[in-house]
Amino acid sequence: MKQYIIAIAREYASGGRIIGKKLAGELGIAFYDKEIISLAAKESGFSEEYLESASDTRTPFFLYNVYGYSNIMPLPEQIYIAESNAVRTLADKGSCVFIGRNAARILSDHENLIKIFIHAPLEKRIEVARDIYHDEADNMKAFVIRRDKGREEYSRHFSDYRWRDLRNYHLCVDSSIGFDATASVIRTYVEKFLEG
Repeated sequence: MKQYIIAIAREYASGGRIIGKKLAGELGIAFYDKEIISLAAKESGFSEEYLESASDTRTPFFLYNVYGYSNIMPLPEQIYIAESNAVRTLADKGSCVFIGRNAARILSDHENLIKIFIHAPLEKRIEVARDIYHDEADNMKAFVIRRDKGREEYSRHFSDYRWRDLRNYHLCVDSSIGFDATASVIRTYVEKFLEG
């Protein structure tokens, strides 16, 4: 079978990571999320802890520009380049699923790139954030909205992709049908895509 890449973008607490991992397992292909940070750290010289905190979208992305500039280029750009290189390196290894990290844009020239967007109603995502992710916040609604805003700003800063623009994806799925059912819908789409 030909190599293919599934790039999943997702609203916060829509279950994207859980769904992506399940999907990769069912398809028998690699799954990359935190592994991107490990490889980027190895190749860039940044620590994993630093990269993890810098790419944590709890804080809207534009705030990162306030801190830490080197003599060469702003720190956020250095981190993005390191993560982009890691995404490309991992994509070269074979078929896989990427979660976030603007992978759809980074790999836009890949012949068999399948771009997925996972979303869910805000009320459902608040439940997932609280009950499955065990997030704690005084105002969970504001917390979830802030995480989405960080993802949106990150995408806008580093690409011409508009994060919630459905035209940028092959398939958009509402995960409120359940994580297993969502993985099944995506798997069916992937199988049909690869037949074409």
